[in-house]
Amino acid sequence: ENFRVQAGANSSSWGSGAIGGSIFLESELRGNHIGFQQQNGSWGTSRSAVKGSISARCFSLSVKAFRQTALNDYPFYNTALAERPLQRQTNATQKQEGVIADLRLLTGRRHYVLLSGWMQKGERQMPPVLTIPVSVANQDDEVQRITASWNYTGNLVTIKARSGYFTERINFRDSLSHIDAHNFSKTFVQEAETGFRLSQAFKFQFGLNATDCSAITDAFGNKAVHQKRRAFFASWKSGLFSEKLQLLFSTRQEWLQGKRVPFIPSFSVSYLFKERWKFRGQIAKVYRVPTLNDLYWIPGGNPELKSESGFSSEAGISWTRNYKNGKITVDGGAFSNLIDNWIQWTPGPSYWSPRNLQKVQSRGIEQNVEGVLTRKHFQLKFRSSFQLVKSTAVESSAATVITGKQLIYVPFVIWNQLLSATFHGFSAEVNGTLNGLRYTSTDNSESLPAFYLLNLSVSKRSLYDHSASTIFFQLNNLLQQQYQLTAGRPLPLLSLQAGISFEFNT
Repeated sequence: ENFRVQAGANSSSWGSGAIGGSIFLESELRGNHIGFQQQNGSWGTSRSAVKGSISARCFSLSVKAFRQTALNDYPFYNTALAERPLQRQTNATQKQEGVIADLRLLTGRRHYVLLSGWMQKGERQMPPVLTIPVSVANQDDEVQRITASWNYTGNLVTIKARSGYFTERINFRDSLSHIDAHNFSKTFVQEAETGFRLSQAFKFQFGLNATDCSAITDAFGNKAVHQKRRAFFASWKSGLFSEKLQLLFSTRQEWLQGKRVPFIPSFSVSYLFKERWKFRGQIAKVYRVPTLNDLYWIPGGNPELKSESGFSSEAGISWTRNYKNGKITVDGGAFSNLIDNWIQWTPGPSYWSPRNLQKVQSRGIEQNVEGVLTRKHFQLKFRSSFQLVKSTAVESSAATVITGKQLIYVPFVIWNQLLSATFHGFSAEVNGTLNGLRYTSTDNSESLPAFYLLNLSVSKRSLYDHSASTIFFQLNNLLQQQYQLTAGRPLPLLSLQAGISFEFNT
């Protein structure tokens, strides 16, 4: 599976939840192809995967299956104790397996049907936090996602009709806390959209969406709670001055449980000048309805949550220079989000629970530098991305939230670097990530220290007449950093992963 990230606020296009960006999963339908992969590593980590695809004149079928397990009994230093003893993680075993299938049928010269299914289940134990020596908590997950779409592409008109049915079943158990919670949810989505190309420079698109969600939790016995959303959306895209100026205006109107929610417009602009410089900007209204997990998750859900709403804006400029054997791009920008009723999950004595913060402002700057150099069989790539974020409560009615203080678990600084080289099928890559200090208390009196992770990977890809093989090694956390993403839950020191994959084309 491939994925694509669309940055910026997208509530007007994709609805509730697309405040900071969207991630799109994309299936790759290839010709006649078979592939295998086996990966093993430290702390009992193992991953096996197989994939195959077949194509004919009128159809393409792709099937992928995987299974991964991990003992996760890695050593760590218990920083909660004065002597900082070296201990081993307990009750941390994980197992996950699943199948993904895609079937594409050509039903005409200009239209096709795509059927997709994704079934996955997992079992995982919940390790203890540093201050509690024992945990017996565990969780079982089961997910099914089935989608169907019909797509028509004409000279001036495109039509898409999509339908999806998703179910999720979660069972959380902790005998020490006397918890045996069952959560089941299902979602049915139907959507249709039409696009018109009025001219080479003007495109118009509109559509309808109907989303019905329901959940059954132990808190309501066997009685289901429902959430119904309806939406109309439209967008207008223009490319002027030989496509150098791009304008996009999008709107969306949703109804929640039959009641109209705030109108959601957005406007984006980009302009390419002097063939190297590109300016971009966006201003948008954003809206997010609490999910059923936010409202009714057991334990921790909050049925009293209000919907988030606010405004998002961003602006940036990039410079690109092409050379005979390479390319370099420098990009910088700034953003600001002002959100009412921001939903924040916060830790409690036994579990996390969400609450509304009255008003939150998140603003910051970001910079990216990318380059590539190619000489015959040699290629060198580098990338550096830096983000500085200040996210604070501007107004709050909660006594435990202090305005002007950085929100918990939001780092001020994130800096990623990557350097890779490829020569005659041999590849080496070094990547590093600096995660800045993160506060764990709302008054910013307690925090997790900044940490720097350095990873190294080496691989060799060999090509044959109708097949290919790849062998790879990866070292994670080369600097043996002691770090935590969540307070009280240490993560591994140095670990090794190694694997091999084969691909056959017929």
